[in-house]
Amino acid sequence: MSKSGAGDGAGPPLLEVNVFANYEGDRQFSMLRYADQLLKGLRSQYGSTCEFDRYAPRWNGKSAGGILSRWKRLVEYPLLARRRWGQINHIMDHGNSHLINFLPRDRTVITCHDLIPLRLANHLVGFSKRIQVSFWAKVVQMRKVACIMADSESTRRDIVSLLGIPPEKIQVVYLGVNHDEFYTIAPTESKERLREKCQFSWPLTLLNVGASAFYKNLESVIETLRILRQKHHLDIHLVKTSRALSGRQRELIRRRGLAPYIHDFNVKDDSDLRHLYLASDVFLFPSLWEGFGWPP
Repeated sequence: MSKSGAGDGAGPPLLEVNVFANYEGDRQFSMLRYADQLLKGLRSQYGSTCEFDRYAPRWNGKSAGGILSRWKRLVEYPLLARRRWGQINHIMDHGNSHLINFLPRDRTVITCHDLIPLRLANHLVGFSKRIQVSFWAKVVQMRKVACIMADSESTRRDIVSLLGIPPEKIQVVYLGVNHDEFYTIAPTESKERLREKCQFSWPLTLLNVGASAFYKNLESVIETLRILRQKHHLDIHLVKTSRALSGRQRELIRRRGLAPYIHDFNVKDDSDLRHLYLASDVFLFPSLWEGFGWPP
């Protein structure tokens, strides 16, 4: 399965490394970002000795429904993996653990980001028993791979305690920072200019980055805004990057009378996100649980 070297074929063959990313139609932006950034780093560091190919079910750019998504992930993706395995295979998200059954196990590694549906099973009602059982049946298959990469020591402990996988099979590999995109205020910038760029017309800004899933604890962010405005009389607004709110979250905002002070920001790229971080006064990330949490 090895490929010839670069140029005219001189030199040792390149090691074939195939990575299996998430289906883009599911819009799991953090997982897509993980694949993008890891591939960029691998190609930069090991491009002279390895050839990296990325695979995922094809997406037509349109909104994907539940049935189509399941078809892509559970039918198309296994068929693709069976045809495209390489000398080393990396499944980039534990949500695709089922692909292990279609790849050579002794040449396959997987990244486990978190086990939240299992970790919070006895504390919260956000995940039904059906979801918990289905999730467990999927991720327990990780024991079949050659190595598991965990985002944090916390996730490593969860894999051991909740799945019974031996600790020696797990390596902690922390998330990195893309310093090309995320860096402190440059000499040509100022916070006031960044505030203008982000169209912040109020004195103080709270920032919340991420999805509105229940474990992200957006309710506490909303209550923080209420306390600062109504109890401490601060002219402060909340900027968030998640648009889709639950009915409970929307009702909480309505009851607290906070709708005029909460703003959705459409982040188009990392430059937009960097500007938000630098223009804001406080970043809030009060998740109930994370494997690591990309924003921190």
